[in-house]
Amino acid sequence: MTRHFLHEIRYRPPDAMAVLREFPVTICGAGSLGADLAERLARAGCARLRVIDHGRVAEHNLPTQPWFGDDIGARKATLLARRLRRAHNGSVDPVDSELTAANAACLLAGSGLVLDTFGRHPARQVVAEACRAAAIPCLHAGLVAGSAMVVWNDQFPAADTQGERPAAGHFALLTACLVAEVAVRFILDARCEAYILTERELAVLL
Repeated sequence: MTRHFLHEIRYRPPDAMAVLREFPVTICGAGSLGADLAERLARAGCARLRVIDHGRVAEHNLPTQPWFGDDIGARKATLLARRLRRAHNGSVDPVDSELTAANAACLLAGSGLVLDTFGRHPARQVVAEACRAAAIPCLHAGLVAGSAMVVWNDQFPAADTQGERPAAGHFALLTACLVAEVAVRFILDARCEAYILTERELAVLL
């Protein structure tokens, strides 16, 4: 623990790090938001991560997602899990399946928190309904041109979580960092914070 999380240990007490290490988090989507979010949480000390994504790395993903040219064609969830295991020795459970209404309850079972980063509204709706039915806390993060919204399930659907991904990879990374901090605060303090992030003004609003 000390070798991998020296800076986090200086910032958070040992009991907080122990909670992060054991808390089960499921990330829906391993694209421009989900892949960076998984890495941020792993680096913060979250060691029980499940990543659900049935997609493969494509060439057009390279500018905005953390992949390399020789990753093209690989399953995103499996690739991400392999990298995070090597870097942090955490338990990352990759699910290379499409999340549907038929399997959502099974795939999300055991989660203490679900983080929805899917880019399509129908998939988000499936996550939202499954989490409501199972009483699992769920945080939705979505990007549209120049803005992002981070909202909890009781605020979903929100129009700002339904748009297309922006081209700017740095804005997706900034949003992923914000989602990671909101998730950590929930895990440690049960705080349910929601934000709007605007690219033009570089402002984070409640």
